[in-house]
Amino acid sequence: MRIRFISFGIIIATVLLLSGCATQQNPDPLEGYNRVAFQFNMDFNKTFVEPAVSGYKYVVPSEARTGVRNFFNNIFTVPDIANDVLQLNWRYTLRDVGRLVLNTTLGLFGVIDVASKVGLEPHTQSFGLTLARWGIWPDSPYFIIPVLGPSTLRDTLSLVPDYFMNPVSYVRPTWHQYPIAGLYMLQLATDTLPKLDFITQDAIDPYIAMRNAYLQNRKLILQRIMNDGQIPLGNIEGEEQNIHGALNVDSVDITPKTQPAYPSVENIKKNTNHTATPTRLDL
Repeated sequence: MRIRFISFGIIIATVLLLSGCATQQNPDPLEGYNRVAFQFNMDFNKTFVEPAVSGYKYVVPSEARTGVRNFFNNIFTVPDIANDVLQLNWRYTLRDVGRLVLNTTLGLFGVIDVASKVGLEPHTQSFGLTLARWGIWPDSPYFIIPVLGPSTLRDTLSLVPDYFMNPVSYVRPTWHQYPIAGLYMLQLATDTLPKLDFITQDAIDPYIAMRNAYLQNRKLILQRIMNDGQIPLGNIEGEEQNIHGALNVDSVDITPKTQPAYPSVENIKKNTNHTATPTRLDL
């Protein structure tokens, strides 16, 4: 495990040295690398992930998959609460504590999402967002992690504390973690592949569409955190943790009151003259 973290650190340090500085005008100084990683992930999804998801959906009925999704969402409420506290976001803290208590007890250890039925909706949270909340590397470059998907360099580095906040990382013996993580990733892929297809299928440049969608979604999530969760959540259709397996979109219905630095998903598809030069979206 120690060797893995050392290798991870060397890779990230190398990327940081080569990345230059991201700005609101240029959030993607690593575009050359990111395009290669994006195409690799698309090919990987088509070759390995999509067949696995098809088999999973064939074997596991929809109701059971919903239970799996709810179960993992409940587990990851624990690190959500930790980040809520680190952000001094008491509205989210109280809401997430309420979600954890209700779903763990009345929801049979989270299999049934009782909390959402009484208005306690889930939300995206991570240590990377905690850093951004306190102004640490707010313009971190966009970065695609091979296999896992879109992220930023700040959020990629934050995977280390996210790992230690994850209750699954304390399951013993250690090898029991692998099937749990495998099931989670399979369910995550099942939920997120349709969103990936929605964003990229009609786009002139799928890479630009994905990048803009991801960054705008992260921006909206951070805006809610900065405003103590008081920006309307919109119509949430299920949440994933910021595990970078695919796009994490809280709600495609939310639009900021001011013009975002990047175009919306709808504008990406409509604007036939859109080029690879970013002009900004935000799990």
